Amino acid sequence: MKPLSLKTRLTLLTVVIIAAVIVATSAIAYRELHESLTRVTDPQVVRHATHEMGEYFRFEWILGASMLLAAAVLTTISVWWTMRPIRSTAQRLQGVTHRNLGAEHLDSIDPPAELVPFVNAVRAMLGRIHDGVQAQKRFIADASHELRTPLTLAKSTIQATRLKRRSPAEYDAVLAEVLGDVDRLGRLAGQLLDLARLDENSPVDLEDIQIEPFLRDLAQARAAQCEGAARLVLDIQPPLPAFRANPGELESLMGNLIDNAFKHGPAGGRVTVGARRDGASVLLSVKDEGGQIPAQELDRLFDRFYRSDASRSSASGGCGLGLAIGAEIVKRLGGTIAITSSPTEGTVVSARLPAGS
Repeated sequence: MKPLSLKTRLTLLTVVIIAAVIVATSAIAYRELHESLTRVTDPQVVRHATHEMGEYFRFEWILGASMLLAAAVLTTISVWWTMRPIRSTAQRLQGVTHRNLGAEHLDSIDPPAELVPFVNAVRAMLGRIHDGVQAQKRFIADASHELRTPLTLAKSTIQATRLKRRSPAEYDAVLAEVLGDVDRLGRLAGQLLDLARLDENSPVDLEDIQIEPFLRDLAQARAAQCEGAARLVLDIQPPLPAFRANPGELESLMGNLIDNAFKHGPAGGRVTVGARRDGASVLLSVKDEGGQIPAQELDRLFDRFYRSDASRSSASGGCGLGLAIGAEIVKRLGGTIAITSSPTEGTVVSARLPAGS
């Protein structure tokens, strides 16, 4: 069954109310007149009063029918006029596609006060969708560029090598160079998959993680992979509560922060992994002894594919996704992440997570 329109519902409601008023008025008038006639003994007066009562009721019903018709027409016109902004909004929205998203489509609509929240909500929704589509376009363009770069380097290396015969040592060097490009492609593909999974917000299995042994095992593995780049130091302040999270995501978060510190800290310096309880939160941090990130760039370091010239470079093998992945994981866990950098204190990335996550 097709639902009734708002115009039909309001018209029926108005008609029912007016009809009820007319019926109630007629019933009261009839009762009062009937009680008065019962006290009159003159037949001629009774006939005259009965005739006048009939005339009154005919007039009342004619007037009531006219009022019902007028109310129905006026209600229909009022609703039609009131709903114009919604019809206009719907017409504008029908012309919106992924190519012309933007809240400016509704700028010329002047709704009544009651419909302002609705139109504003639609404007805000279009703005959010527009921002999301633009971010997706930038992400695809950046990802394409990052994927194309190692492929182009590998292809040019192979083409240059084929121009003439090489010695076994030269071939080994070329293969090592191409393998490095392939490794970079593999890391980038893995990070892109991580971001896609985090964007989908798909459910993951949570476990109770003991932070201290978890960080010790992770630090030992990362230190072995980055041997010679820097010295890794643990600064864990017990007691620390068990932390409920997905082990893979927590390892990705801290692993990316440690890898960034090894890449961008000074050679031979220290990378400090810290953990301590701070009220109802657990504060995890990774600090390196570099401090060359300009203050105006700190907030942008969590943007996807963003690199600071002073702190991150593709030459180090980074793609500008590590901090972005970390920020998404922290957000998923209900925490916050921040970064500070100064020549005297070094660079510190801190993730504050609720102890009950």
